[in-house]
Amino acid sequence: MELNLRSALASGLNSVYELGPCFRPGESDGLRHPEFYMMELFQRDLNFEGLIKLTTAMLDAALNRKLDIARVSVSQWLKKECDVDCSESNILIKEKLLNKKLVPEDFKSLPTFKAINYIIDQRLEPQLSNPTLLIDFPACTICLAKRVQGHPHLIERFELFVNGIEIAHGFVDETETTDLESRMRENGDEFVDLGVLELLKTGRLPQSAGVGFGIERIMLGFCGVSSISELIHKSQFVISNKDNSMSDPVALNN
Repeated sequence: MELNLRSALASGLNSVYELGPCFRPGESDGLRHPEFYMMELFQRDLNFEGLIKLTTAMLDAALNRKLDIARVSVSQWLKKECDVDCSESNILIKEKLLNKKLVPEDFKSLPTFKAINYIIDQRLEPQLSNPTLLIDFPACTICLAKRVQGHPHLIERFELFVNGIEIAHGFVDETETTDLESRMRENGDEFVDLGVLELLKTGRLPQSAGVGFGIERIMLGFCGVSSISELIHKSQFVISNKDNSMSDPVALNN
């Protein structure tokens, strides 16, 4: 839904959001489910710190309390834990991860970002018990995210974790088309989004930043629900019961 939302900003809107059902096939465990709800929003001319402030303010309002959120630099963690310098070339980074046997051998034929994501998923994310923002991601991990000024090997992207669960993902959008297309092609032809490139080249996508919230994942992180499947089952029960309402917390708890 991202491209449609970003395109809506070109009509003159300052900000736009959508809250609705999503379907992602091939995922089925406690944290991942083919069916889920997501809220995604974009705002014009919003910088990285402004995006983080907006994200945390929305969560504080939803939870009726102020969260104490730590920050972890992914690039610094990779340097300390894996001796990987994110300012080096993608090829060299992947070679180091393979030589140190930090990723399986079959990652040799895959793009570098998949190896980095694997390391983060296996080694860093399980350590995130308290609310934590992961920042300073390597540039190859999200082609569409804007490079950090003065540190072009990093991007203005964050992931917010609670109890080891990713509940939000946001970044400032890249609008420099030549660099963006080059990064897409470096990750593989399947990542070349011609629709985005065409809209950027014609000036129909303004500078913006956005964040997506996993609604069920927020419930998993803060409300003691054990799995998305369990939550979906309860929600469907409440919806089908005419005497109850989705806004009734007692109905959800029961």
